[in-house]
Amino acid sequence: MDDSYYQYSITKSILQNGHAPARLELAAYPKGKSLARAPLLLAYFIAYTYRLIQPFGASLKGYMVVFPAIIGALSAVPLYFLAKELFDRRTALISSFIYAILPASIMRTIAGFVEKEGLASIFIFIWLYLFLRSTKELDLNRRASAGLPIVAGLFMALSALTWNGATYFILLLAFTIFIQTIDKP
Repeated sequence: MDDSYYQYSITKSILQNGHAPARLELAAYPKGKSLARAPLLLAYFIAYTYRLIQPFGASLKGYMVVFPAIIGALSAVPLYFLAKELFDRRTALISSFIYAILPASIMRTIAGFVEKEGLASIFIFIWLYLFLRSTKELDLNRRASAGLPIVAGLFMALSALTWNGATYFILLLAFTIFIQTIDKP
């Protein structure tokens, strides 16, 4: 089942019933698909943000058509801050611009094609940015400094609740940290 219809069915159920269905009968015909282990944050995110604009007369289908494009455009913002943290302002601007016109990014955030990766990329970029900031500013004697890794961890969890592929980023970061710690003399 195409992600757009899949997400639409789940989102519609959330709006009508207040929760995602336990089983989606339209997927994996004839038995349906259990949603017990499916990442459902995207559907909940769409449903609750739709409730904010619904009073202005927007339809759910119409909102779900423009949602990926909005998310795709917004994802360049946390990428800018991540690249700026790693390099400089010029590199950050170039990185954000390239990401915005990158065919792989456009394919996942094109209008009308609801995919998990668009929202997950925002969470991943914010998570990596906060993680990098926390490694530079961590001072266990300051409360504000200790809160940064916690917020980074929350965005890491949000990315995993949005898209199963976020696990690869988590594992890659854990492996990188492991190599960095054993490589030090």
